[in-house]
Amino acid sequence: MDDVFARSDQVTIVFQGINTFLDPGFDIEDGELTYARNMSCHKSPTVLSVRPGRQQYADSVTKPNAFGTRENQELHVLDGTTWKRWDGEAWQTVKTDLSNAAGKFLDFRDASKVHTILINGTDAYSWDGNSITQLTDAPKSRLCVAHRYRLYWATENAVEASDLSDFKTYPPENIMPVTNAKGPLVAINEYGDHVVVWSPYSFHEIYGDSPADWEIIDVSTDIGCLSDRCVVKHANLLWWLDINGAVYRYGGGLPAKVGQKIAKYLQEINLAYKHLCCGASHKDSIYWSVPTYPSTVNNLILEYRSDLDRWYVHDGNIAQFATIGDKLYGITNDGVVLDMDSGTEDGETAIQWEAITKPFHDLSIKAKKSLRALYVVADVPAGSSLIVSGSRKETGNGEGDFETLYTFTPADDLQNTQILIPTSKLQLADWYRLKFSGSGPCDIYYLHKAVGKRGGTF
Repeated sequence: MDDVFARSDQVTIVFQGINTFLDPGFDIEDGELTYARNMSCHKSPTVLSVRPGRQQYADSVTKPNAFGTRENQELHVLDGTTWKRWDGEAWQTVKTDLSNAAGKFLDFRDASKVHTILINGTDAYSWDGNSITQLTDAPKSRLCVAHRYRLYWATENAVEASDLSDFKTYPPENIMPVTNAKGPLVAINEYGDHVVVWSPYSFHEIYGDSPADWEIIDVSTDIGCLSDRCVVKHANLLWWLDINGAVYRYGGGLPAKVGQKIAKYLQEINLAYKHLCCGASHKDSIYWSVPTYPSTVNNLILEYRSDLDRWYVHDGNIAQFATIGDKLYGITNDGVVLDMDSGTEDGETAIQWEAITKPFHDLSIKAKKSLRALYVVADVPAGSSLIVSGSRKETGNGEGDFETLYTFTPADDLQNTQILIPTSKLQLADWYRLKFSGSGPCDIYYLHKAVGKRGGTF
């Protein structure tokens, strides 16, 4: 080989999450991805793996207006106009003849029992496991949270609280106007000792425990929230999606922005249907299901591994999430109830996945590269496929932007296997990208490359 390539740079890269903030990606970390679909680090922080499979858990329903749980033990759904609960074998009816509208489930515990409450902006009912009770004096709202033996409701421009240990009674002195809200209230939750509420463009916190000492503090008049369903409790903090294309974390003080790496995806949320955005906490990750342009229903799932500050993107049309213990369930827009972490397939269909690297310039954008060695170490079970493609372009994720370098479909399970990738199509490139794609389970441990450079030394 020409002596101008006598020296080579050897690099081992462990893949991380997605980073679209510095497009086209020259300056992001080598292990960060400019695009990925259905990949995560759920097995290990140092392994890029195909996400878990999803299996149907319960009978499908017709129209999932609300989805939740009772006592962290059983799933509940508002199916059209009927409140149902899953007994492990079939849906049992709790209440019929309700309004056909989006709603919310929550539990309220008094001194003797747990009351599961369903609200939808028109109807408000509680069920104690035996009898159903209409909350005739409750506010007409679908925004409510249980906190310190009261129910707190967000109406258009105020918060209304029930009497202590009495979720059926609402005296007028328990109404708290949110005078500095920037628009109608859109979400309510609790954090620590306080109730918190959002408008589309502001965030407020309620101090005190009774009408004598309630006080509303304006935390921010610049940060708002997309929807009540997108507020998630995770790792002892509150997390939510903001209307300006951001994700915020709150643990007291001022909220902190954490979503810069996926700003591209957040800016694609269809704000005409922002109320559909929903989220959940599961193990070490937060999941948000969102509608992206031009979809009018949720069609994409964003995963945030908060302890590692990594983002992943998955296929999925989840209308709402619910958790029971360490299990995460999702109900699709068309009413299919899924166990979101079950096996390695979606039903009986292999998961299609892909991941695209940054444009590697190997220390110098201008110098031509000689790829001396390129291999990936991976687990590829029998029946799965791994396709490695390359591109000399810095952008573009379509089929015409990449050329196939190697296709690997093993007949037997392969573990921790070094897969050598031909490099002839990438020689003497100014920069290059790699795409890993396939069908079925696959774990990628790392990429190794040895690169010579014409026109300088390393």
